[in-house]
Amino acid sequence: MPDLILLLKDERPNEINSVIEALGGIGKIGEKAVPALILALKNQDKSVKSSAVKVLGNIGEKAVPALILVLNSQDQRARLFAIEALGKIGEKAEKAVSDLILLLKDEDESVRRSVIEALGEKAEKAVPDLILLLKDKDSYLRSSVIKALGEKARKALPALILALKDQSWEVRRSAAWVLGKIGEKALPSIRSFIQNKEDKLGLEALNSYFWDYVYIKESKKAFSQIDIELLSQSTDKNHLDTVAAIYAWQGNRKKANDYAVKALEKTTKRLKLLLEGKSLKQVEEEMRKK
Repeated sequence: MPDLILLLKDERPNEINSVIEALGGIGKIGEKAVPALILALKNQDKSVKSSAVKVLGNIGEKAVPALILVLNSQDQRARLFAIEALGKIGEKAEKAVSDLILLLKDEDESVRRSVIEALGEKAEKAVPDLILLLKDKDSYLRSSVIKALGEKARKALPALILALKDQSWEVRRSAAWVLGKIGEKALPSIRSFIQNKEDKLGLEALNSYFWDYVYIKESKKAFSQIDIELLSQSTDKNHLDTVAAIYAWQGNRKKANDYAVKALEKTTKRLKLLLEGKSLKQVEEEMRKK
């Protein structure tokens, strides 16, 4: 083991990568190599840094304190790779959350983007800071923030509704998708947005709400006749196909077929299965079959 760690000082990237890979296969003993692997994050060769990230991520919680120290490094690339490693460690990197949140205010756009990705499931603790980033000038960053919030965005509902008016289509699309996944708490805001005819992405949010919440939870009561009527006003064929699916689920054959023709000019396999009275679980099992 000590001999392998000494070999990390080799100047040849291929040799260093081989050593790092070997350390990764040692398991718990690899924890002793954390200081040397942290140094590898500062190597000029990108492949060496990537290999070190992978192994540090596999080592897991034992590598977190050392990675936190790298977050304050003057070596910008090393910081980015340390953030990536913490993201790979996942929930076991809980101790790093407060340090990662501080980096959401970093001047470097690439650092902010990396942090959002690394937070993943840990994003709930960062909701207030993430909401502030929805005002960032970088549209890709704003979209990434919304996706990172995901279903945790219940606390950010007002900000998400505003995001439906964002100048960037990608940001608006992300907001619509997340609002749909939040579920019933977002429904009044979605309806209001559609009724005010502010943007067609309100309909996209309602469509997402049906498939990502109502349909998955098999909760017919969570989608009212008001919602069906709002969605039926759309000219988007995917939205009309959703209306057809809702009516088929309710057993209304005529309206299901009428909207199926409007949407795709045919009755889809899913509609036929729903009209046969199959459960949603049975329908999706059949849909997965070729």
